Amino acid sequence: MFPACTAFEPVTPDTDEAQSLLQSGAEPWKLPVDATGRTVRVGHLAVQDFFEQTDSGRVTKVFKRGGWFAEVVSENDGHVLTEHCNRLRLVTRAQMDALVRVDVEAYGHRGRVIEAIAGGRAGQFRTVCKCNGGFELSEPGRSRAIAWRPSEEAARDLFTDHAAAAPLQHSPAPQVVVLLMPRPSDPATAVDPAAA
Repeated sequence: MFPACTAFEPVTPDTDEAQSLLQSGAEPWKLPVDATGRTVRVGHLAVQDFFEQTDSGRVTKVFKRGGWFAEVVSENDGHVLTEHCNRLRLVTRAQMDALVRVDVEAYGHRGRVIEAIAGGRAGQFRTVCKCNGGFELSEPGRSRAIAWRPSEEAARDLFTDHAAAAPLQHSPAPQVVVLLMPRPSDPATAVDPAAA
C-alpha cells in the first residue's frame, strides 16, 4: 500500500492516498498520519501529541511494523524517539519559536509558565514551581488536577497566588565550621600509655 519512506528530503503534507483512506474510515494507526490526520513524511518537525511536550524533533524515518512508525531525532540533545505516527503532531518552526516558556519568580518561589503545543490542551498554559519539585501546580482544592489557564497572564496570576500563600524565607548562607582534631600520630598531642 505505502512504501517505507527512506529519503531525507522535507515533504509538505498534501492530500494523497493516506488522506483518502483516512476519509474513507481507515483507522489512523493503520496509516502514516499524525494525530490531526496529516501525512507524516521525512523532514517534518514533530512532537509527541501529549500536552507536556515542549521540544520538537525532525522525522528521519517513516516505516511500517504492524502499524506506521516514525523515528524522530530531538533538536535539543539528538536522542531518537520511535513512535506511532498517529501519536505525533506535526508542527512548524514558527509554532515552536512562538511557544511560551517564561521563568517567573515571586515571594521567594521560582518557576515557569509553559504553553502546551500538543494534546487536548494546545494553546493553554500550565505553571511549575521548584518548591513543588518542578511539577505543575494543581487546581486549588485538588491534589492532582493540573491547573490549566487560558492565558499567560492567568498562569502568572496562579503562580503569584501560589507563592503568596506560602512565601519562602531566604535563610542566611550556611556557615562552614572547621574543627581541627588532633591526629593520634602527632607527637604534641600523643598520649603516653605509661602515663595513662
